[in-house]
Amino acid sequence: MWSPSVRASSASESPTSSPLLRQCGLLVSGPAAAARYARLLEANAPAEMVDGKTLGSRLPGPVEGTLLSDQSGAALALRVAVDALAARLTVRRATVTRVAESSSAVTVHTSCGQSWTAGAAVVAAGSATQELASRSGLSIPGTWHRHTRFTYRPRPGVDVSDWSAWIHRDSGAGPQGFYALPVPDGGYAVGLSDSLAAPRVDEVSAADWRARVRPLTDQLVRQRMPQLIPTATAAEDCRSLMSDDLDGDDGTVVYGSQRVRWLMSAKAAKMAPHVAKLVSDELR
Repeated sequence: MWSPSVRASSASESPTSSPLLRQCGLLVSGPAAAARYARLLEANAPAEMVDGKTLGSRLPGPVEGTLLSDQSGAALALRVAVDALAARLTVRRATVTRVAESSSAVTVHTSCGQSWTAGAAVVAAGSATQELASRSGLSIPGTWHRHTRFTYRPRPGVDVSDWSAWIHRDSGAGPQGFYALPVPDGGYAVGLSDSLAAPRVDEVSAADWRARVRPLTDQLVRQRMPQLIPTATAAEDCRSLMSDDLDGDDGTVVYGSQRVRWLMSAKAAKMAPHVAKLVSDELR
């Protein structure tokens, strides 16, 4: 999970002193580069516009024109994040059915009949957050859409150690862009920027959407990333949140009252299935 807004100083460490963020840098090509550069300048973040011909070994394919280079861009080390959470939290397994707020406390009700009371609560239930909020009288806007990203292997002899995360978005209709990032096992994950055209989760199954998008992603890799073998070796089925309260398919929104905060995050939602599996494996 790349993040152009995460600065190196926020790379906190787990109890085992493993870095929470893998610094790989971020490159943005296409018309979106200039706008993102302006935002980073407003935030006093270290970034620069660079000539694509000077990138050398930072990407799996050639890029023409000027790109945004954010050297502080990083990928979240999910295994480290899960280990850190497991070391710091008391975990109770239960399905939450309702979050009830009073003037002095918050009570979390579960399907097994147990409940817990606290002074405040943060709800981060992914695509279930809206339903839980509605039971508490809060309407949270947004729809969930299918998204699948694929992992590709480098061609024999290709050095991937300096590869950066990469975002590209063309102008025009349809899935004209993509995002990509290095993953810990030496592969490169690639996803089409298709959230605006992708169906809602209730319109098509994850398997059907994966089968539809895979050949398009393979074709993209074949055309734009010649240092990768253009056959996906793994797939991650995700969900993207689309809402007028978000900047396209990007960002995080917090709703709530005095004692409850309801968290909705577009990018984090894409990794939710993988994070959930890691957490589940950790707690078994």
